[in-house]
Amino acid sequence: TGGPLGSTLLLDDITWTSTTPYPTAVPTPGTTTGPTLTPRPTIDMCRELIDDGDAESGELSGRWNTLDATLEFVSPGYGDSDKAFKITDRIRWKSGAIRTITTLTCLGASTTWHITFKARLIDPQTGDGLHCDPSYLDYTNCPMVWLKLGSDSGIKRDQYLRDNSVEWEKDGWNTFNSYYTVPSNMDSLKFFRVFLIGGQPGGTLLVDNFSISRTTAIPTE
Repeated sequence: TGGPLGSTLLLDDITWTSTTPYPTAVPTPGTTTGPTLTPRPTIDMCRELIDDGDAESGELSGRWNTLDATLEFVSPGYGDSDKAFKITDRIRWKSGAIRTITTLTCLGASTTWHITFKARLIDPQTGDGLHCDPSYLDYTNCPMVWLKLGSDSGIKRDQYLRDNSVEWEKDGWNTFNSYYTVPSNMDSLKFFRVFLIGGQPGGTLLVDNFSISRTTAIPTE
């Protein structure tokens, strides 16, 4: 604002920055390392929530958990990649891998996210690819995503995401795509967990190029 009445105000290169430095870890007396601090989300972190979705880091500790399954790596991965995630010893269709999202401030109310990954289903005994039919509206025998989230106010949501448009190739990699919009009444999340599940019990689920990225709209056909 400001300026003589009736005049035009022109503005450019507007920025808004904090002059208060983000706190750094201070070593505890007698030690050489300080307490662990949760990183402040950056713009890039809020564009892509999964930083190791290609499995190339070769690390699982602290990043992943499982539900009635075993999670490890397999080679090769999709395309020319060296690794993919291997979810095996699954005892039911809801068995799978769990990724807990820690950058919760990125997941604001009404934000929309594109969830995608490459997937295969494998017979653990023979190594052959398994068939599934994603055309069924509520399928369970194909790869899918299960979201569990809760807000500080006590609101909780469970959501299954399926991709019914996949033309499944049992001997190759298939692309899963889905979209999720955080409910408008969940403005402060307490937890957000992503389960990679689906496929007949006992089958092995392979996942590569797992991504959850911010988007502005859900594509329409």
